[in-house]
Amino acid sequence: IQKIYRGWLATDEAITRMFCIVRIQSVVRGYNVRKLSTSSAYERNIQNIAATIIQAQWRSFACEMKFLRAYEDILLVQSVVRGWITRKLIHSWLQSHHVNAPRRLPTPNISAGRERLHKR
Repeated sequence: IQKIYRGWLATDEAITRMFCIVRIQSVVRGYNVRKLSTSSAYERNIQNIAATIIQAQWRSFACEMKFLRAYEDILLVQSVVRGWITRKLIHSWLQSHHVNAPRRLPTPNISAGRERLHKR
């Protein structure tokens, strides 16, 4: 009877120890997995935030460049229109004051001016 009891007791202790070992391993492995998944999730979160910031900066830059190109086009159109309006006003003023001015001013003759300077 003692032999059977000791055999049963040894088996029970072995099973209990195995159960405890398996349980400890399970807890440690679970902890390690949670730790790794948390850190990798944290890294993924940082990467997502970094990607979002880069995208926002790029969109901002692209939008600013688009605005500057449109602004330059607007300035060009304004300068052309202002020049046209000014020429139109000057032409009408000259006609109202009966001034016969050529459409374009003659280009000065630089060589004639040099010849006069050398004759002196």
